[in-house]
Amino acid sequence: RRTGWSEFSESLLLLAAMVIFGALIVLGGVEGSGLFWVYTAPFLAFFLKGQRSGWRYCLGFLALVFVYLAWLAPQLPFSYRHSPTLSLHFVLSLVFYTLVAAAFNHVGSRSEQQLRLAQAATAKAMQELQLSKEKTEAAYAAKTRFLAAASHDLRQPAHALGLFVAQLEQGQVTPELVSGLDASVSALQEMLDVFFDYSRLDTLSGQISTRPVQIEQLFRQLRVLFANLAAQKGLRLRIRSSAVWVQTDPVLLQRILLNLISNAVRYTLRGSIQVRCRVRQGQA
Repeated sequence: RRTGWSEFSESLLLLAAMVIFGALIVLGGVEGSGLFWVYTAPFLAFFLKGQRSGWRYCLGFLALVFVYLAWLAPQLPFSYRHSPTLSLHFVLSLVFYTLVAAAFNHVGSRSEQQLRLAQAATAKAMQELQLSKEKTEAAYAAKTRFLAAASHDLRQPAHALGLFVAQLEQGQVTPELVSGLDASVSALQEMLDVFFDYSRLDTLSGQISTRPVQIEQLFRQLRVLFANLAAQKGLRLRIRSSAVWVQTDPVLLQRILLNLISNAVRYTLRGSIQVRCRVRQGQA
């Protein structure tokens, strides 16, 4: 649970092992099977402490062993008398196993590092996949909303076109009827152009294309489109003439006005509907 206590207990374990291995050397245990236990010292040091601290423990242990065998052992009466040849072979073999333990630990550490990098790359890929999924879902939702709005806008000129065709079938050919047909077809064509423009479906945030637009031209189309619809409900639709020019996207402005007037005609039970363009502080 606590990193500090864990490191402290590992250090105690390693020091206890070093003491036991030192006792085997002093008492002559390395003459028998105790030799193999002492060889586990460097592996234990690198396993518990890693490369840097493991080298410190191993070099310290080797230094103590060398000093003991070369100088201290002959002066202690209770120590085991190791022959010079055995002492040299023992020190060299301990150095060899220290190098082997360091090499194994290095390879293991590199494998663990590569595993951590692979796990981090996997986590990053999963995060990017999740973001991509969210963007795809958002784009799909935006397209759905756009299609719903476009289908609503297309109903108005299509409905008006149907009324004009009905009048044509009755033989009522007038200049207003021809103008209405032309306006309905133009509005329908402009909406279909936007509807099938897939680049604008995918980049809704950058879809505005502005240019100078005469308000009266839009009002003229709206009068033709909604005059019959308002008359059928007994409503007075008054769209005032305007000489104002604005800098805007004509298709989007037409969609806004179509929605406003369509809702006004639909939800007004009696009376009149007035549409006009006013200029206030340079804004229409």
